Amino acid sequence: MKKRIGSLLLILALCFTLLPTAAFAEEAPSFGGGTGTQVDPWLITSKEDLIALAVFLNSGKAETFDTEAAGIGNCYGYYFKQTADIDLTGVSWEPIGYSGSYYFAGNYDADGHSITNAVSTGKVDPDGFATAGIFGWGAFGSVENLHVKNANFVATGQNNYSYVGGIAGVCYESSIKNCSVVNSSLESKRNDNNNCAGSIVGYSYNGTFENCAAENNRVTSMAYAGGFVGEQADKKNVGKSTFTNCYTVNCTVTAKTDKTDGLSFAGGFVGEVTRNALTVVNCYVYGATLSTAGSLAQAVLQKTGVFAGDLWNDKPTIDATNCYFGACETMENVGNASEKTGEEFKNGTVADLLGNAFAQAHNYPRFKDSPADYSAVDAAIAKANALIKDDYKDFSSVETAINSVVQGKTLAEQAKVDAMAKAIEDAIAALQYKGADYTKVDEAIAKANALNKDNYKDFSGVEAAVKAVVRDKNITEQSEVDAMAKAIEDAIAALEQKPSSGGDDNAPTYAIEVDKDIRNGEVTANRRYAERGDTVTITVKPD
Repeated sequence: MKKRIGSLLLILALCFTLLPTAAFAEEAPSFGGGTGTQVDPWLITSKEDLIALAVFLNSGKAETFDTEAAGIGNCYGYYFKQTADIDLTGVSWEPIGYSGSYYFAGNYDADGHSITNAVSTGKVDPDGFATAGIFGWGAFGSVENLHVKNANFVATGQNNYSYVGGIAGVCYESSIKNCSVVNSSLESKRNDNNNCAGSIVGYSYNGTFENCAAENNRVTSMAYAGGFVGEQADKKNVGKSTFTNCYTVNCTVTAKTDKTDGLSFAGGFVGEVTRNALTVVNCYVYGATLSTAGSLAQAVLQKTGVFAGDLWNDKPTIDATNCYFGACETMENVGNASEKTGEEFKNGTVADLLGNAFAQAHNYPRFKDSPADYSAVDAAIAKANALIKDDYKDFSSVETAINSVVQGKTLAEQAKVDAMAKAIEDAIAALQYKGADYTKVDEAIAKANALNKDNYKDFSGVEAAVKAVVRDKNITEQSEVDAMAKAIEDAIAALEQKPSSGGDDNAPTYAIEVDKDIRNGEVTANRRYAERGDTVTITVKPD
């Protein structure tokens, strides 16, 4: 790679000695504004601008853009600034720069914004090199303050290397600072063996990495897979890649090949260190899941390690200063880094050891100026939004607590964010339901009270239903209150009246027929039972 870029630089250098840059420079896209200078950078305001930048680099139209006439081109000395979060859902993404000829040499500042949901199968150059990442090949430039989320990158080399990284496939004498890649899938393949994939970059030559994080990523390669970088291949005694204040957390790293002579190296930080030392300062690896697979006959070529899956021919070393690791299922290739327990990662011990750049998050150290964790706040707000505020006597305290949330706090201010979440939860806990509506119950009781219980055979059912009424139910128990009212109404409907005139309505009556003489003022009569409603006739015959 150095040779290819070096040859290109020599050719361009000769050109620049003959012609001024402006004489043959292509016209740059307008992007979202700006002129490309450090004080007035080109603005990347949308996915359309980002796509335009990729097209500008990959088409070769940026070859002559070189503010310093250094023979590098490809936007060397130009500046870009991202002004908003960009969602690439639905876009077939091609990386910005994709070869040793068309690489990104500018300075890209995302200003803390994110690029989410990028999906790419990479781009292959004429020599068969395949690259996938937000940036493909980055050389002699910089990327900073960029956060890549939910990316899915795969690249397959055609009889040549493939390079895959969340930020860049290749970092060649460039710097990457204040960047992160989270919840992403990065995979490199080829129809031969050697290839590399890492959460941040696939391949690093003399790269500078500061304050960068890889969290919850899945990294897969047929050869070199790293939780942070797939392969570090610095030239001996010339330059070296450096990593300061960087970490990987909960990354699954797999190196897998079916070739009998293949290499499978998986590292929690770097997959393969080819030359020079791996230089890490204030860095850590936590919760790495490492695995390899390949020919059993070549088992020696399957290796896993915490900071390096493999140190090529055991010549490079691991120069670790104030570095830590934990929960990695291996103790290989840790250099002089110290192992810490899961509790020490969670309780702030490791954060304190790492120094001022870090602060304790909920489960592990993160950068103190990274965004605070608002997950507890979001959960509390969701809980409040699920409530029906009209069910409560006074919901205003909850609304006040939600309106008091201030976004944009940093991890150094996490305690304030946690206090916001607690204020919402406390307000929810203090809510009081409105009382249930007892109108129907009261109407039923009034109806019962208006009755004369002595007019009924058995009034006890009504009395029991009224006595069973329980007051002080709340609005969520309205169905129980309505059931009380119905019980009283049902008891009233079931009442049976006593007979009129004090008699028994069900007692038999008599029909009397007099067929004898009336003697001494008395009637001698024959009697028989009659049914209610029959006509009763009394006949008096004369003597």
